[in-house]
Amino acid sequence: MRLYYKDMALVNEKLLYLRLGKKIKELREKHDKSQEVFAEEIEVSRASVANYENGSQPVGVSTLYKIAALFGIKDINDLLPSLEEITTAFPENKIEKDSTLGKKQKAEVLDFMEKAPGGEKK
Repeated sequence: MRLYYKDMALVNEKLLYLRLGKKIKELREKHDKSQEVFAEEIEVSRASVANYENGSQPVGVSTLYKIAALFGIKDINDLLPSLEEITTAFPENKIEKDSTLGKKQKAEVLDFMEKAPGGEKK
């Protein structure tokens, strides 16, 4: 799982895919579509739909547009989870324990936190 640092928060990709998958599944079920029928309509395999819904596979941008069009969603952003849903505060102690970040990356994040307005190591 990769994490991106921005504005003192980390975007958690896995959480993004889980939340998006949940929204896709809710829409599919609300419109009473099976995974098989839905997959045909958006031109992907049924396995891809299952993987989107359980958050194990990213959804391509073109597929997001197909889903939006299929369900009459005018703004693709309505499909996406909010930043609040997919970002988390990441205090220093978690950064130091994070195995996805290398030593240099950890040092850069901690240095950034210290130099940011109002930022201090905690």
